[in-house]
Amino acid sequence: MVWYPAYLDKQDIVDWVSKQSSRLTTGDILSVDLRMADLRIFAALDDEDIQVNYTGTVSGCAIIPADRNSYLWGASLCFNLEQMGYQGENMYTPGGLASTKVGGVQHEFMRMQPMFFLGQGDLANMDKVMPFQSYKQLGQWLIQRWINRYILDRDGTRVAVPVVGFDNTSRGYGWNADLSFISGADANSSGLM
Repeated sequence: MVWYPAYLDKQDIVDWVSKQSSRLTTGDILSVDLRMADLRIFAALDDEDIQVNYTGTVSGCAIIPADRNSYLWGASLCFNLEQMGYQGENMYTPGGLASTKVGGVQHEFMRMQPMFFLGQGDLANMDKVMPFQSYKQLGQWLIQRWINRYILDRDGTRVAVPVVGFDNTSRGYGWNADLSFISGADANSSGLM
């Protein structure tokens, strides 16, 4: 089945990869890879209760909700590039191997990796010490930016607004209130009034 990507065009992927692989054409990009990248985005949005309306079966079909600021376009590109790296179509180099030779001694090591152990905890702080981001990390970061903007536009704030309520019955707040007040609240609560 042909899958039409929700956020980008196959040519966008080819344009990015052309620096590494000039032989790649849009015909080399499989529908299953495009669909998997879209599903990763749909799942991230679904985790935030943002429903996506898109079937991928019609060319030029508009997706709801819309991709403002092209954040989801970038995330889709990143996820497609990551999947192509798995298949050997392109390569992501910042975490690649580097070698140093001094005299007869040669060392090979992962370049640009943090050289310390990071235990469990707030992994969001890990990005601050990492000298690079993988395609996956960049895609997730772009999705989070889109979600933040969506929630801000929808709710006017990204912070939950507290709801304050009082239970003036004898079982809740107001236990030390005037008895006539409590008995009235109890009667209201029980449906007697």
